[in-house]
Amino acid sequence: MKFLVPLLLVAAARGIAQEDPDAPPGLPRDDPGPARSHSTSQDSLSRYLALIEITRAEAAVSASDFWHRLIPRVQVSASLGAREVLFPDPAGGYLFPRDSYRVTVSIAPAEIFDASRHTLALLHLEEARTRYDLLLGKQSEDRLARVRKRLALTHDLALAQEQMDLARLLLEYYELLFKQGKTEFHILTRARLDAVKSKAGVLELERRVREAGADIP
Repeated sequence: MKFLVPLLLVAAARGIAQEDPDAPPGLPRDDPGPARSHSTSQDSLSRYLALIEITRAEAAVSASDFWHRLIPRVQVSASLGAREVLFPDPAGGYLFPRDSYRVTVSIAPAEIFDASRHTLALLHLEEARTRYDLLLGKQSEDRLARVRKRLALTHDLALAQEQMDLARLLLEYYELLFKQGKTEFHILTRARLDAVKSKAGVLELERRVREAGADIP
């Protein structure tokens, strides 16, 4: 029985996180496949752990309420004879060893009217729920920051692509002038280097935009 309760708590938390259609946005409903980014997986695990803590606190509140304190404690004890399996009876025949059993039912009035444990459980539950709300808020802010970063990188990428197109047109112009003998070789070389730098900048920004997009759940 003591192993069944933790399993039920985990199952309840998993049900809240994955199956409740009315759960607040941000619950770990995403598919746990390898396509998820590292940050998304970490966010889901953090929310899942917070839900387990809430479920554990709710179970503690339920176990310490007034009606549960009214349930008496039942203790069963047994004493078994072990010296001999069978021993002869003077009156004839054989007797089994004497065994004794005892069932004790007790209830403590002080514990019934002492609600301190229940009060602490309620405070723990409120703390767990507050921590979960704070976690959702922080994850939402982090996601918004990642979205803004990706938008800024996308804007920079668009400007870099325009600069690359201009550098390419300028290179074609200087190549034509060089063929006609109207410009010097070092000017053409500088135009080629500018075109290469522009393309390298575009490739780097494209990589950063892809990485920023992968961090957004």
